[in-house]
Amino acid sequence: MLTQTGTTVRNIGANISSLSASTVYHFRIVAHNSAGTTFSGDRTCTTLRVTGPPVVTTKPATLIASVSAMLNGSVDPHGLTTSVYFQYGTTTSYGLTTVRQSQSGNTYRNVSANISSLRASTFIISESRPPTAAAPGTAATGPLLHLPRLVLQSSQPIRRPT
Repeated sequence: MLTQTGTTVRNIGANISSLSASTVYHFRIVAHNSAGTTFSGDRTCTTLRVTGPPVVTTKPATLIASVSAMLNGSVDPHGLTTSVYFQYGTTTSYGLTTVRQSQSGNTYRNVSANISSLRASTFIISESRPPTAAAPGTAATGPLLHLPRLVLQSSQPIRRPT
């Protein structure tokens, strides 16, 4: 139980474990003080299957320089050995990829790749796309995962966050 005092709204959260796979769980917040008890509305979440397609998230590029950048993301291999790499380029045709990395397990793992030999002052990192299905001819070690495609395109120079 978490005790809060004061007169402002506070964010609270709870990490729970030992849940069953592929199960819908209901949850709500219960708050109690000397004036009474209040219940939030019902919310649900569904846990993932034990194994299945990987789950990916693209994170912002870092270490941005005039001719290089670090691409970042995370992957939950979802119980299967998974090949991970970034696609990038100056158009939505991409054309370039990073070295493949192998990941396994059932937790999110950070992945990153340094890209270099870029043209100075001509690129920005844009929105990404969801993962695609395994490519034909994928090795038997597990599904092939395309991390969300990262597109480098713009006539404006990259600006390092300050």
